[in-house]
Amino acid sequence: MKRAFFSVCLLLSVVSIAQAHTQFSITLYVQFSKTVCVAKATEVKNSVITFTVEEIVKGQPPAVLTLHAGEGSGKIVQNTEWLLASRGTSENTVGWPMEGDYGWVNAPIQRIDGKIHLVGYHGYIDPTLAADPSKGLTLEQLKDLAKKPLPKN
Repeated sequence: MKRAFFSVCLLLSVVSIAQAHTQFSITLYVQFSKTVCVAKATEVKNSVITFTVEEIVKGQPPAVLTLHAGEGSGKIVQNTEWLLASRGTSENTVGWPMEGDYGWVNAPIQRIDGKIHLVGYHGYIDPTLAADPSKGLTLEQLKDLAKKPLPKN
């Protein structure tokens, strides 16, 4: 009986893992996305967020993006700045693609002496980088990364 129960639990865990969506790091999105920018959340109403593009890392984003907050979008509040990378879909949502292919993925940034520093990776602030934001990738490093080809498997 115990062996049968264990086998069922093992099978269910394998099925759950197979259905899980692998999340890429923001640095890979910077490399393979056609459009990457730094934008400020200028208006947040319900789940609709209006971003104003402040810096372009790669591509040609519109000056203003109006996106719907999806799962994994983090705590996007007015006047916060975010690194946004397009997933190449026509979706006008922002958040990590956990239960669907959201149009844009996001990562928080912080400015130190006017310089941009990436302080998170999955829509949320990384506590280690929040303690010392200067260790996060800068705008120049993000632009350099955007030019690098993807690693071959």
